[in-house]
Amino acid sequence: AAGRVFQAPTEIFTPLPVPDLLSQVDADFPTDFLLVDVDGYCTYVRAQTLNPNVCMLQERQDFRTGVDETVLGGYARFDVGGEFGAMPFSANFGVRIQRTETTSEGPFAALLDLQPQDPDGSTSGLLVTTSPSEIIEAEKSYTNVMPSFNFVLNLNDNTLFRFAAAKVITRPTLGQIVPGQVFPSRSFESFQRVANNPDLDPYEAIQFDGSLEYYADNGNAFAISLFYKDVQNFISEQTVLVDSGFDHPAFGDIIIRDLAPRNRPGGTVQGFELAGLLNFDFLPGFLSNFGVQANYTFVASEDKEANAELAELPLAQLPDNGLEGFTPHSYNVIGFYEDERFRGRVAWNWRDTFLEFRSGAEGIASHIDAYGQLDAGFGFKINEHFELTVEGSNLLNENTIRFADIRERVLLNQYTGRRLFFGVRGSY
Repeated sequence: AAGRVFQAPTEIFTPLPVPDLLSQVDADFPTDFLLVDVDGYCTYVRAQTLNPNVCMLQERQDFRTGVDETVLGGYARFDVGGEFGAMPFSANFGVRIQRTETTSEGPFAALLDLQPQDPDGSTSGLLVTTSPSEIIEAEKSYTNVMPSFNFVLNLNDNTLFRFAAAKVITRPTLGQIVPGQVFPSRSFESFQRVANNPDLDPYEAIQFDGSLEYYADNGNAFAISLFYKDVQNFISEQTVLVDSGFDHPAFGDIIIRDLAPRNRPGGTVQGFELAGLLNFDFLPGFLSNFGVQANYTFVASEDKEANAELAELPLAQLPDNGLEGFTPHSYNVIGFYEDERFRGRVAWNWRDTFLEFRSGAEGIASHIDAYGQLDAGFGFKINEHFELTVEGSNLLNENTIRFADIRERVLLNQYTGRRLFFGVRGSY
């Protein structure tokens, strides 16, 4: 019952100390927890409240969400080929047309009233009144015409040049287009609305790629590629300051910090990639079974709007003018070994710090810190039909850090742990 306090029996709680929890992190946080006997807790509360429905699973229709997405499309492609001098080439031209229709539903409660908890201003808390939550439905449709062109020129038996141009789209995630809004922060200085946006259009970009590739007879390969993308439509999580239409008698107009995914102009992305595969077949004996594969990518991006619409916040720095989600530097290095019965690989993947949201919670930019991960995989053939395998990911137990504005303002420190997979593979 609302407003009642019970002294629960201690036997339904079990202390759980975890003294080594995140011991590698230089920070203070709780390491003692309580395990709750859920059945015992529910039985006790039912007896105290005389309510047999406590802890019973009940369907909440007012929390129901769903998205129905239909994509209809067609394409045409024309292939051509021939020789340019003594060099053979192939090319194709095409166009794809897609019609996307979405119907989404979710719980929605409208903001009806805002009142101060303490009109004299002794506290800044707000009393929020909303309409009863009800399921609403939203529809959206859009059509995209996406031409493309691909060209390959064989410079010689081992070297080729590629060029490609295309218009591409990426649809918003289903979670972004479910209707709904909540008001998680309810104080005058940080009153916030968090919502989705069923009216989102997809990301749209025109991209160009060119590469020079060399393939040796023994399997070695080397390539350099250049790319350029003109992102014409983008989706960003943005905080916009909106007048609520209500005021606080002690502090004045109540401003809503409105956080939602929104369409806006994108920007440009350009860069290059270097890639190589080298077999050590020039070495003697079993050393010839080793090899290495590596690639490095450099990305320079520019946001068309950058910080034009962002309000300067006290003690917060504006982010640079790069696009969200693009890391400037990343590389992968893989060492491998393979003979008739045994194969193995060890891979190190790394990417630089990047901007996640230009205007995240409270309007402050959030970033994802640099991250590296070590993975490995091995296989041993028992016979021609069966192979024992073991795969490991994040062997060094690296963590992901999200921070606001500057590195010292940590929002999330996430450990996913090491993962090992053992298996038997069979073929006939």
